[in-house]
Amino acid sequence: MTKNKTLIRYFINGFIGILGTALVLFLSAGRIDWWQAWACICVAAGLIIAMDIIILWYNPGLAAERLGVKKGSKPWDAAILSILNLSGLARYMIAGLDRRFGWTYEFPFPASIIGLVFCVLGYSFFLWAVGANTFFSQVVRIQVDRGHVVATDGPTDLSGTRHISVP
Repeated sequence: MTKNKTLIRYFINGFIGILGTALVLFLSAGRIDWWQAWACICVAAGLIIAMDIIILWYNPGLAAERLGVKKGSKPWDAAILSILNLSGLARYMIAGLDRRFGWTYEFPFPASIIGLVFCVLGYSFFLWAVGANTFFSQVVRIQVDRGHVVATDGPTDLSGTRHISVP
């Protein structure tokens, strides 16, 4: 697959993910005037856009790697990835149904804002790791085709300098 096709496919996957999240949230809620859902979509879109920028800037080879299960992956990785995707879909669907039917009490506004702040902070750590780890794949595999090496310290440097050693 050419580099341009890989990038286009990578961007389309992100767009479909955000669109799918919005559809599931709003269809299951039966309404679009739900600010928490809009906040969730904005945070998720921000994560995807930031991750795209980081990957393209620091680790362009990672875009193709993150597009799906690759040769050398364990068979259960595809199953685990599918279960995670389905559980995310179910989480959004249940949240929408909860909004529609009022199964739980609404969180106070300050609690919702605090939750969003912690969500953004957590995603920031995730993005830091994506930028620092050239091999940050969705599945566990030794990426021989990409010159995989073992990192010996945490995500401390996004300048391209890696403190790594091969055992």
